[in-house]
Formats: sequence, C-alpha cells, structure tokens
Amino acid sequence: MKKFLLTFSCCALSVIILAVSQSIAFIAGDILVSLKIPSYICMTVSAILYPLLAYIGIKYIIVRLFRLDLKKIGITKFSLRPVWCITALLLPLAVVTAFICMDGNWSVLQEDTYTKVTTAVDGIVFYSISAGIVEEMIFRCTIMGIIRKNYGTKSAVIIPSVLFGAVHIIGNSLDLISIVQLVIAGTMVGIMFSLILLESGSFWNNALVHALWNMSTIGLLHIGTESSDIAVYTYVLKSKNLLITGGDFGIESSVIAIVGYVAVSLVAFLMIGKKKEKQNNKTIEQLS
Repeated sequence: MKKFLLTFSCCALSVIILAVSQSIAFIAGDILVSLKIPSYICMTVSAILYPLLAYIGIKYIIVRLFRLDLKKIGITKFSLRPVWCITALLLPLAVVTAFICMDGNWSVLQEDTYTKVTTAVDGIVFYSISAGIVEEMIFRCTIMGIIRKNYGTKSAVIIPSVLFGAVHIIGNSLDLISIVQLVIAGTMVGIMFSLILLESGSFWNNALVHALWNMSTIGLLHIGTESSDIAVYTYVLKSKNLLITGGDFGIESSVIAIVGYVAVSLVAFLMIGKKKEKQNNKTIEQLS
C-alpha cells in the first residue's frame, strides 16, 4: 500500500508541476503582451519558461521526495541518436502525405501577415517544441520512472501511456466514440515514446519525435474536416469517416496515425531486443 501511495503521489505531483509550469509561463506571456511587446516574442518567452520551470520542479521536488536519479529516468544532457532524428522526420511526413493524397482542399488562414507569423510561432515554439519537451519529461521520465522503479518496465510503459491518452480528454468536447479513439491512439503514441526512451536512454529523442509530430498538426499545418485558426495552412478533408478523420479530436486519433505509431513502436521494440541480445552475448563471453 505504501508503494502504491508513493507512486500515485509522484504521478499526481508530476501532473501538477506540468499544469503549474504551463500556467506561470502563460501568465508571464500575458504580462509581456500587456506591455505592448509583440505576441510572437511573448510566446517565445513562455515557451522557454515552460520547460525550464518543469525541469526545476522535477529536479527539486520529485527527485528529492522520491529519490529518482535524473540520468536513470532519461533526463540527460542533450543527446540525439540518428535513427530517431530520421524517425522524427519520416513519421509526420508519411502520415501527412497519406492524408494529402486523399480528397480535400487547401485553406489559408485569412489574417494579416503579423497574425500568420504569430500563429506559426505559437504553434512551433510553444505547442510543438516546448510542449513536446515538457510532456516527455513528465510522462516518460518522472511518471514512467517511478512506476518502473516500483512495478517494473512493462507497467511503466503501459500505465503512463494510458494516462497520457486520458489526459488529452481534458479541455476537449468529445463524444463517446471520439473519446475511445483518443484513448486508444493516445495510449499507442505513449507506448511509442516510451519505447524510444527505453531504447535511447535519453528523453531528448522522444521529445524530438513528439515536437516534430506536433508541428505537423499545429502552427504551420493542420489537417482536419474544416478550416482551422490554429495553423497558417489547413488541408480540409472531404471524408467524414471517423476512422480516417480521427473523430472530434482530429487526425492524431485516426487509424492512419495509429498505424504510424505502431510501426515506430515495432522498430523500437526490435532495437531493444537486439540490444538485450548483444548484452547477453557479452555476458556469456565474459563468463566463459
């Protein structure tokens, strides 16, 4: 029971750190806006504050309270592996290409240049890069880390992934079918990010994949069933099939996106298996 309470407390506190860090970052941005500073600069400042505050919260609250080692949970110095850099580019490229090949129309944000630039910067620096870094630190490092420490790797991959999918329900108006789609897709993408972390040992790799994935749906480009004001360009799909459109949440919950998550997860899983096999062979050689 004590182990469960400690694990639950760490998970809950981690989510609180995420929410508080984001709120403070937004407030700081709003204060700068009130001082007549350009919106894209304000959002850039917020994008810097958000991961910085989250890191401070993790380092000085989570690590001290729950005795997690930053390096062991994947929070390392900046380090990227080529395979995941390539994956970060290919995954959104493949999914976006699949959708653009479908019947639809292009739409451009009907605003002035300043608004278009602001929209693009907001989507790229905050909702893609900054959000990708923070969500990976929270879900794949602290939450996954404490669960792995107390309940093992399998639980650490599955539980935070389900939670990651469920959390995205908050703040969205979704019908039951869309909720089911979101939880399934959110769980699968969470498993994908978790396996990338396990294979690479550094959250920077899954954060990069996460950030570039977000860029394919927010800021510069959005794909959906109607024009969007959160992106400069929108590809409006004519299809109304929920499996293709992803329902109320959007294409991230679509079957096409899920196929992408599963494909990358399989690659990561096989790579982890090869690493274990090499380690076992080395151990056998040392003992012989």
